[in-house]
Amino acid sequence: MRKRLMLLIIVSCCIVLWIFQSDICTRLLPVKAGEISGLKEEEAIRLPRHLPRGVILMIGDGMGFEHIKATRLSLKNAKLEMEKLPVSGSLTTYSYGGAVTDSAAAATALATGVKTSNGYLGMSPKGILLENVSEVASRTGRRVGLVTTVTVTHATPAAFAVHVNARKDEASIATAMILKRLDLIWGGGYGFFVPEYVSDSLRKDNTDVIKLAKNNGYKLLRKRSEMAQSDSLPSLGLFSRGALNGGKHEPDLAEMTVKAADLLAKDKRGFFLMVEGGKIDWAAHVHDLPGVIREIASFDKAISEAVRFAEARGDVMVLVVADHETGGLDLLDKNGVISADWTTFGHTDRDVPLYGYGPGAKMFAGKHDNTYIGRMLIQYFTTVEKYTKILLSA
Repeated sequence: MRKRLMLLIIVSCCIVLWIFQSDICTRLLPVKAGEISGLKEEEAIRLPRHLPRGVILMIGDGMGFEHIKATRLSLKNAKLEMEKLPVSGSLTTYSYGGAVTDSAAAATALATGVKTSNGYLGMSPKGILLENVSEVASRTGRRVGLVTTVTVTHATPAAFAVHVNARKDEASIATAMILKRLDLIWGGGYGFFVPEYVSDSLRKDNTDVIKLAKNNGYKLLRKRSEMAQSDSLPSLGLFSRGALNGGKHEPDLAEMTVKAADLLAKDKRGFFLMVEGGKIDWAAHVHDLPGVIREIASFDKAISEAVRFAEARGDVMVLVVADHETGGLDLLDKNGVISADWTTFGHTDRDVPLYGYGPGAKMFAGKHDNTYIGRMLIQYFTTVEKYTKILLSA
């Protein structure tokens, strides 16, 4: 009796402190020996008391500040939807050793909070497996989804699922992603999931990953209409052989984003959704400014829909970032005529934009290293798990 009374008093005190504290004080989880983050190992942080139940992380692959400016000027908008969000900042993007990053190392930093070598996904330069935010969210009871406009096995979505040192081995990544049992995987890349004897195959073996997926409970979606009618998880949406290209049976990024968020949010335990506008980078690599503008406009539309979804719920955070800048774009104004000056066909070390909306978004305001994103999201899911366990045990 006495024990139960003491336990009740402790729990009551915890609840009172929870209600009246403005923030949750904690420390960043240290990285493992030999791993490198852009942050101090024992940096004290304060998580806001009103934490989100759902997190939508939106990544514009290759999107820099000048790319956004070009889109704004082209559309004759005062601001893009992402620029209207209440939280803003920037990220440094260098990979392990200070090199200009590729998408694999950048996405790994965003997903795990740890720097790695170019070409590596979810692994340190020494081959140590790095736990990513998807795994932490799943381990703590949340639903997890990945959405992209390119192949689902491409570097950015793959970094939130697998652990390999060869980003170009998309066939192996396809198998590994299914074995991870994520709740939702939508985008292109059907060719990497079917054996080589199938006409649309992009594989060089007879592995049938579609069969593997179905054996693991996944429902396969191939068309926009099938996606619209989808009401169950796990779900594998492969809407094109390779990257999405705007076909009439393909959903656009905004449609995929809202539908995915709606499916994942049905679970009251919360969710994590990564959404990638993957073809911004592709257009910038070939100095296709109209293509960049088109892809950013599509990405911005998806952001608008994600924010609308978050506003309606009140418990979802939307975080918008880029993995790196592509093309070294500078806009030149000559007597009111805007022209583009590209300085490289590759990536640069320029800082990239960050925008946020919803509960918890203020944690990301200002200038940070890209590892801050992964470490803070992992910290969030881990801290919430800790508090949940304390309350449940009482």
